[in-house]
Amino acid sequence: SIDFIRNRVFTFKITVLFLMSNLKNSVQNELDYFFGRINGGDTDIHKVGNSAFTQARAKLNHSAFIELDNIQIEEFYNNTLYKTWNGFRLISIDGSSVRLPYTKEIANKFGIQTELADRSPVIKARISESFDPINHIILDSQIQAWKVSELQMLIEHIKGLQKGDLAILDRNYPAFWVYKLFYKYGVEFCIRVPISASNIIENFVKSGEKERIVEISCPHSSKKKCLELGLDLEPIKCRLVRVELDNGTIEILITSLLDMNDFPHCIFKGLYHLRWPVEEDYKLLKYRVELENFSGKTVEAIHQDFFAKIFIANLASILAFETLEDIQKKTQHRKLEYKVNWTNVLCKMKNSGFLIFVRIDFEKILNQLYKLFMVNPVSYRPERTYERIKQRNIRIFSTCYK
Repeated sequence: SIDFIRNRVFTFKITVLFLMSNLKNSVQNELDYFFGRINGGDTDIHKVGNSAFTQARAKLNHSAFIELDNIQIEEFYNNTLYKTWNGFRLISIDGSSVRLPYTKEIANKFGIQTELADRSPVIKARISESFDPINHIILDSQIQAWKVSELQMLIEHIKGLQKGDLAILDRNYPAFWVYKLFYKYGVEFCIRVPISASNIIENFVKSGEKERIVEISCPHSSKKKCLELGLDLEPIKCRLVRVELDNGTIEILITSLLDMNDFPHCIFKGLYHLRWPVEEDYKLLKYRVELENFSGKTVEAIHQDFFAKIFIANLASILAFETLEDIQKKTQHRKLEYKVNWTNVLCKMKNSGFLIFVRIDFEKILNQLYKLFMVNPVSYRPERTYERIKQRNIRIFSTCYK
């Protein structure tokens, strides 16, 4: 950028790396810690003030973090023997929300969700991610105004997928035009549908059958969207699958995997369960990466923090990837299965991740991070289930102390 051609402390690289350091505390404390470490010291260094950073970030476009993230994702899938399910790269797509700090600029961009007489206005953004649950990689992330629906954000996610992908979605997404869009891009899908979604679904449930191939015609509710997206209105064949959970709950899945020999009924309960890690990833992003802990009060600052934290979360997953198999080998004699402790990984990335890009001895840092990632793996039982907590204690981050 022409804004960074002058000889300043905050070069383009330094500004990007500082934002990648996952800012959580006051900006001045983060600055002192950051410059202390990149200069090879063991203590903080007061080199620049908060104001200098504010001026530097105003010249930076958040698209830099999106481009850098796309590069590392492409490198990972092109050069790593990543894990698949029956030959498919699994993709779980889901949405959530983040609370934003209040300013008029942010309110105008994202909209006010609620405004009570005795409380400050609440601003929330809609977020959505396309997530590889087996390899723990966020392929695509979006942050939009609250009024933008998850279905609308789904369109961009699908456009970023490719043949050989299998998307798993919950019951917020079933629609004829969604199935058509997946077919257009050659992407397989498995989506949970409400039992009352249509007469076809209701009749299938009443029949007691485990599975059935059905032909679905375009309903009136999908015609406008199909025409808008350039999709034809011809009927499509899908497969309905009935899954019974251990507690007796019946779930109905609709899928493009029509071959009952290659994809027998018995695999779908496990397949849909593989969607769950996307929920856990949101928990990690909000409670460990502190996705809602923003370091600025402008719309651009919101975007910078959001995409910088997505980048560092993906970088952590890529660097920790080789530890997955090593942890399994190390713990194979134990009774329970073990996996990477992501809380530990993200904490170590916060403290040292940015040093990979500034130290000459970066290979030494990578080796040290690998050893740290191996520490304190967590046990898990894939078959264990818990009652979902729908309401958690909300931690509100104040920008007044930044």
